Amino acid sequence: MNESWSLVSLQYWSLTAAYGMAHIFNDVPYLPTAALELCSNAVRSTEYQDAMCRFDAIDAPLPEGDLVKRQDILDGRIKIWRNAPSCVSDDPWAALALKTMQRENILRLEPSGITSDHWINEITPCYHDLVFRVEVEADSDRSVNFTWSDSSTGIRIAKKACVHIRSISDEKLQMQFFVDDDWLLAPKEACEESEFDYEYNCWIVGQPSWADHPVNALETFYDENDCYREDYESDCIAHWDTLVGELRQDHLARTLRRMLSDTPHIGHDQLGDCAIVSVQRHGPTLNDTGVFYKRLCVDAVDADLIGRICTNLQKAGVTVGAEEMANALSAAVRPWATSTPKDDYLKIRLYTGACQDSCRLNHAAAA
Repeated sequence: MNESWSLVSLQYWSLTAAYGMAHIFNDVPYLPTAALELCSNAVRSTEYQDAMCRFDAIDAPLPEGDLVKRQDILDGRIKIWRNAPSCVSDDPWAALALKTMQRENILRLEPSGITSDHWINEITPCYHDLVFRVEVEADSDRSVNFTWSDSSTGIRIAKKACVHIRSISDEKLQMQFFVDDDWLLAPKEACEESEFDYEYNCWIVGQPSWADHPVNALETFYDENDCYREDYESDCIAHWDTLVGELRQDHLARTLRRMLSDTPHIGHDQLGDCAIVSVQRHGPTLNDTGVFYKRLCVDAVDADLIGRICTNLQKAGVTVGAEEMANALSAAVRPWATSTPKDDYLKIRLYTGACQDSCRLNHAAAA
């Protein structure tokens, strides 16, 4: 048995395939781990990112070290799909297949050099024989459309999802994989294999933290000189996350934190500046369709605004001075500061003059 272990090394495996003698290993119950790949990211493979990594490059607790036993596959300890995709653009269902392989630790075997009589063909499914279907439980039918470069994808939110897989040739082979915290990309309609660009639905399931971001399954970020542009990728991710936030009906504060993740240049004189940002309805409902315009309004917290707040409180029978109100707001937005900060930079800067007018950004958009 030890001789079998030493023979089935990547060196001999590759040599026998190169010289047309792969049948030598037909009955040897081992595979070299170097012939297997694990999906590390469901992405479009490029020079700066790769969907697959070699299985022998990870910490695999195998007693035989560089080998996989036939019995391990039969027992379900090791799961392998033959002819599986290596990039999400390989075919319309490749993105869903790679995401499933990533989540379930299903290995990819490219059977080049493996004869039709090899034992691996009897106990592992071929990807081209599998049919995929996604079943989801959604909160609503709401969706937003993500468009970037040549990509067009519908984004939807789901509580949970299940990936159903069946074999065309083996009715007994059926698999179900449940998903509650990830994203799934599936084609909207049946696509011809000759097509290269597909339209997808992307289901955001649960509250996932991205191990790999969906935009990397849809786009590569090269400029006209074929150079990778990190800023293109960052802008695309920010756009996607904003759309998802809209679907989830995130609070405006979370949207702004996302949009301002790259802090703009701020001068020392701006310390203590404070503004109130609100989304306001603008104009009447259009044609009784329920659609109306909205705008983002930014109001400076200045002496004028503080004065109006105090005036409205007085109308309600509450008397408070402008300085007291400013100190109270300072303490509220910075709970780690004292309630009556002594340092000027801890206080809200109540500038006056031309700046005291409210600043309004009229970003009108259809709801």
